[in-house]
Amino acid sequence: MISDAGPTNRTLVEFYLAHELTHALEDEHFGLAHTEGASDDGSLAELALTEGTATALMIEYARLHLDPGELLAASLQIDAGRGDVPAFVVEQLEQAYLRGAAFVEELYRQGDGWALVDDALVNRPPASTEQVLHPQKYLGVESPLPTSIDARALDRRGWQRLGGGNLGEAGTSQLLEVGAPEDVARLSAEGWGGDRYALWARDRTALECTTECREGLVLIVRWRWDSGREAREFAQALPAYLRGGLDGERDGGATFALDPGWAAIEQAPGSVTLALAPSARLAGLAAAGA
Repeated sequence: MISDAGPTNRTLVEFYLAHELTHALEDEHFGLAHTEGASDDGSLAELALTEGTATALMIEYARLHLDPGELLAASLQIDAGRGDVPAFVVEQLEQAYLRGAAFVEELYRQGDGWALVDDALVNRPPASTEQVLHPQKYLGVESPLPTSIDARALDRRGWQRLGGGNLGEAGTSQLLEVGAPEDVARLSAEGWGGDRYALWARDRTALECTTECREGLVLIVRWRWDSGREAREFAQALPAYLRGGLDGERDGGATFALDPGWAAIEQAPGSVTLALAPSARLAGLAAAGA
């Protein structure tokens, strides 16, 4: 342990070492999970497996070998400051540790031992945060649905696609929590089937923007859902993000005026699309895939 990296209390050091030595032993025997080309969400799910095993073992070690009173007193020495790290990143890391541990414990219970956990480490890490949040979907091999974005209106106008990725169920819930209560956000994100987001720029100068950048950028997010009912529930909850997170005001139908820019929501059987764009017309076209 690096002496100036944290408290040197022996109880807390043992607690940390139980976690870190689990990583070392798993890497030695299995190799830490890392799938080349994994999505944002897939990488977070693999992190949840890796940190979940170490956290589960750390907790079990503490139960068997450490005094709970001493551990609680020592934990008060930990500096919980987040510095400049964005809150949503900190929350994702906390989810990886805590929900990851719950995922591992459920595999341990279902497999009556470590067999299912070992198989996940060696052969089949979770493919999505949905599988981490709902272990039965991992056990049932419910994989994310492929999702694509059609942006013909942007292509015709010469906009340049910069890149994209996946939010996953965990990221979708985080997005909703910006404007909705946590329990509403969590329930509205359940039934997630797959998603894709992508960002376009009017031209490369948009990349130099450092403050309000919406005039030169278009963001499209498309979600697929396990059923039409779940798609409708999500579509009903999504405006809370626009109102609470972006100070949007409904401008009739599914269009919202932002400051600056516009947003549009398009619902189809089993899918919901959100587009943020400089104009109401472009937002509507982008959301509709026209």
